[in-house]
Amino acid sequence: MLSLLFKLILGILRFLLSAVWGVVALFTVLFAIGFFMGNRPAEIKPKSFLVMDWREGLVERPEADTSLHGRILAHLGLGSDKGIPLWDFHTALERAAKDDRIVGLFMTGNASDSGAGLAQLFEAREAIQAFRASGKPVISYFQLGTGQDYYILSACDQFLMNPQGILVFSGMSMESPFFFGAMERYGVGLQEARVGKYKSALEPFTRADFSPENRESQQALIDDLWGQLVADIAVARHLTPEEVQALSHKAPIWDARDVKDHQLVDELVYFDQVLDLLMSKGSKDPDIQSFAQVNMFDYAREALPSKKDPYGVGPKIAIVYAEGSIVDGEGTPDQIGGDHLAHLLRALRKDDEIEGVVLRINSGGGSGLASEVISREVGLVSAAKPLVVSFGDVAASGGYWIAMEAPTIFASPLTITGSIGDFSFVTNLQALAHDHGVTFDGVKTGPFAGCMQTYTRPRTPEEMAHLQQFVANGYQHFIEKVAAGRHLSLEAVEAVAQGRVWSGVRAKDLALIDHFGSLKAAVEAVASQLKVDKYQIVHVGPDYSLSDRLAHYGQGWFPFVQLISAYKPFIEQLTRGSGVPEAKLIMTQPTF
Repeated sequence: MLSLLFKLILGILRFLLSAVWGVVALFTVLFAIGFFMGNRPAEIKPKSFLVMDWREGLVERPEADTSLHGRILAHLGLGSDKGIPLWDFHTALERAAKDDRIVGLFMTGNASDSGAGLAQLFEAREAIQAFRASGKPVISYFQLGTGQDYYILSACDQFLMNPQGILVFSGMSMESPFFFGAMERYGVGLQEARVGKYKSALEPFTRADFSPENRESQQALIDDLWGQLVADIAVARHLTPEEVQALSHKAPIWDARDVKDHQLVDELVYFDQVLDLLMSKGSKDPDIQSFAQVNMFDYAREALPSKKDPYGVGPKIAIVYAEGSIVDGEGTPDQIGGDHLAHLLRALRKDDEIEGVVLRINSGGGSGLASEVISREVGLVSAAKPLVVSFGDVAASGGYWIAMEAPTIFASPLTITGSIGDFSFVTNLQALAHDHGVTFDGVKTGPFAGCMQTYTRPRTPEEMAHLQQFVANGYQHFIEKVAAGRHLSLEAVEAVAQGRVWSGVRAKDLALIDHFGSLKAAVEAVASQLKVDKYQIVHVGPDYSLSDRLAHYGQGWFPFVQLISAYKPFIEQLTRGSGVPEAKLIMTQPTF
């Protein structure tokens, strides 16, 4: 029996050892592929179309897809963003407009599957329109989708649709679940302290429906966002905004013939006919028996700056990406860790090679303390060198707070902005526990000891009064910070605060931002302050290792995360000790 036990243990050890080396071998192979293929230039044949399939995605941070670990995680489904970075999209189209090998842009696929928000699509649309200004055609093909899909594809010269295609074009809605009834039923209590009648983050847990103030705010927001989409579509289709709005009220779903009859597309054709059209306007590639083409991912990789490139010389401008919820400490790869981002900003301030900074913010907020930690470093960078803030899809609450030390803010008309307010809450499970015969008792050293940590009872009115005062103090600091940063009176800030969110259009009218403009426009503003036409771009984002990312994304279900973590030094040597900043793994892109 003892010998059998030893054999079993030995077998388990052998299995574990083989598993470890199997994982190591996997990453060794992936690294080798990235090392040997990562810098291989894309083959671009004469008279090629640049192809953007929106299903491939559009993301904020370049490192999300250009790094080895980013591409591995994306294809393993472990949470890494998938898509072409917005900056690379701009760069690719800018180069393609001047590239004699590129005859035009072909777009297809659903932007609603891309992960991009409306503000990102607005910026992408601006880049497409700039490409069109070069005289090269943009052709779009639509089969099935919503108004969001239609919005980006409508930025074209020729809009084609499948004869059996479907368009859902009925406007914009916003819906939220409310859990208050369920919490009451199961005996879960929640007490809140907040300042700002529009600060609605806790309403799903304290009400059964929208408050009148929240309904007012949300309705105004989606009216603004939809109004911008309608205006842009109207220009693209040579209609009036009133005509486009009327069409959205006419039916919830449209078949292709109705879409064509109402001038929302140019022609109804099948995909093989689209391929013939693209070959006639470009050339045929005998290797794939289709039109000559290059995928946007591959072309963007070729278009990235080099030493011989106009954008690869001159002073270095860093783009710092702050995306996700703001949390105290270091955070995780999909969060903004207050200490982590502050450290990056501090390093950029002290780096003499970095002459200007753009802080790109895409966050709905989070910890007030972490926001202040970041804001302090933003102010110090701004005092040392030119700094401009660029807002993405959302810069609300803490996401807006961290921008207040910047002298200039760029945003999109579709950016969700503001939410200048503060709140906190405490929960208790007393009713739930009592329903099941559980009671609590204890001892303490003072009247407030443990009151913020306990979940066994509701807080007393005196305890809640102290929490309310704490929140009120935080709100006062917030509006004072906004008043100082935006050069407004406290009364003016109070009038637009109260936790209300605004569209970028309203935010500019209210002086909460300075200019409408893309990430590229923010970079150009820094370059203008530096008085240069040529510059280098350095992308800076959360610096988490491969094993850290795997441990985060795979926690709880990915069996060999612990094994990978145990071999962290070896893996880090593979991914970062190769003599290049980040090895690249280039995945094969589909062709049409």
